[in-house]
Amino acid sequence: MHTWGDLPTILVSGACGDEFFLRGPYTCNLLMLHFGYDIIKLLENDKECYHYWYFTKDVNKEIFEEQIKKKDKKYWFLIDRYRTFNYVLNNLVNDHQHWHIDNTLFFTPFKDIQITETLLCLQKDALVGQMLNADLSKELIRKNDPNVLNLLSKYKNFNSLQNL
Repeated sequence: MHTWGDLPTILVSGACGDEFFLRGPYTCNLLMLHFGYDIIKLLENDKECYHYWYFTKDVNKEIFEEQIKKKDKKYWFLIDRYRTFNYVLNNLVNDHQHWHIDNTLFFTPFKDIQITETLLCLQKDALVGQMLNADLSKELIRKNDPNVLNLLSKYKNFNSLQNL
């Protein structure tokens, strides 16, 4: 984050987009576990998906493995749809990625719980497509300006500048 000190400033950021669009590793894997999927196996079977390189980073694999290990004790609620979705929503609402610093205010339009609530209403296959491949996110881009899709990299956070 950056501050302009005493100069009143509003910084618009795309922060929270991954999390609130259900593309963050922590909540994504909890939802996968709820649906009975092993995210590592799904990724191994689809090395072309948008999140392949990001989710197979060691730091994310550790998150997945830890969640799988603690599934029955810490994440017992995963057997119930309502409790799983409620946990995910509460986790996101309490995610404090941005703080205001000095006279710099951070505006993060993606930090909107209604986005996540809407996504959680999707059919399971559509939701999995969003979590692994950003299908809905890409469709929203396509509807607004299909030319922007040409600027997206094939994989999240991997060779991101190749199409610019």
